Order: sequence, then structure tokens, then C-alpha cells
Amino acid sequence: MQSVRQNSGAPAKGEFMKRFAVAVSLLLLASCAAHAATTTNASLKGIYFFQLTQVSEVYWGKNVSITCFKNNYSMWLGGQQASTKLTTGTINASGAGSFTISATQYGVFNPTASNATVSISCGSSSKNPIVTNSGSAVFDPPTTLATTGNYTVTSSGTGTMTLAGGKSSELIDISLGQLNGSNVAGVVLISQPYKPNANYNTGIAILQ
Repeated sequence: MQSVRQNSGAPAKGEFMKRFAVAVSLLLLASCAAHAATTTNASLKGIYFFQLTQVSEVYWGKNVSITCFKNNYSMWLGGQQASTKLTTGTINASGAGSFTISATQYGVFNPTASNATVSISCGSSSKNPIVTNSGSAVFDPPTTLATTGNYTVTSSGTGTMTLAGGKSSELIDISLGQLNGSNVAGVVLISQPYKPNANYNTGIAILQ
């Protein structure tokens, strides 16, 4: 199996974003500790710029067969690589439990197109009978999305968000920090609840 360690379909910001997320998480924890005010749905209000990242391992491949120099060859060819998906845009929170999102996604893996890059052909002689191509990862072009949803904020500064039509198992956890004089969060940490064998979106939203 071929193993490729590059992502040609997503912005090359993975390592920077990881460090940025860690730094912001520490800042958010400190901010939450510094504000003892009780939070409500009204503490999430206004337009927030947000960025979510999802780091995962993507796989592609297929079984290929060919007859070269009267010999039959059949094998599985494919590969894998680390991939970073980025979603960035704005969240407009009402302060009353609803929100709208306008965003762009980058680096969405396309398994069908990736599998199609695998190929096999006959070589130039019986000493080198076949030529194999393990293919490569293919990513969709950037796509825009717009949706709505609802959120709930607890008195401790944590809460959940869910997109319209989403299931309870798809809730997103949020933690509010840097409360201003109006008790509105200036920073929101966003993450998905843990589920085994799942890929996670983690990120940050900053009040504009």
C-alpha cells in the first residue's frame, strides 16, 4: 500500500491551526475562570467569525486485474494520507437560542475520484510485465454552505449547538469565554463530543 504524507486539497495550515487551537483553549480556560457571571442564551449574541478543523486519515484503492504476456495479474492497489478539512465563515447568534451559519469548506475528500486514479498496465517486456499506479487522494473544490440551527447555554458557560435537521447524537459542544460588560462571550470554543472511531471538528469562534 502506498502511503503519501501530503494534502494537496486543503490549505497547508494544519500545524499552525493545531498550535493556534491549543493557545486559544488555554486562553479560554483562563477567561472562564476569571468571569464568575452566570451565562444564558443571551451570552451568545452577535456575529462570530469561526474556524473549524478536522484532521483524519483518508484511504482509497481498488482491486485491479490485467493479462500481460499470457499471464494474469490481480491485486489491490491504493494508498492513504493524513488530511485536514477546514471550515471557515460566520455564525450569527440571536441571543435567544437560534443562529445562522455562512461558511466555506476546504479539503473534503472524494473517495470515488480517488479510487479512479488507481491503474495497472502491461509493461514493456516479460521481465517487467506490469506497471502499477497506486493513485492519489482527490479533494473536492471549496464549497459554500448556509444553514440554521439552535443552541443552549448553561449558567456555567458551557452549552450545545445543533444544525437544523441534525440529530441529538450530532450535537456540538461549546464553551463561552471573555464575557464583556454586557455578559456576551467574546470567544467560543467549539468541539464535538467524543465518539469512538470518529473524526472530530474542533475550532474557535470570535465575536466581531
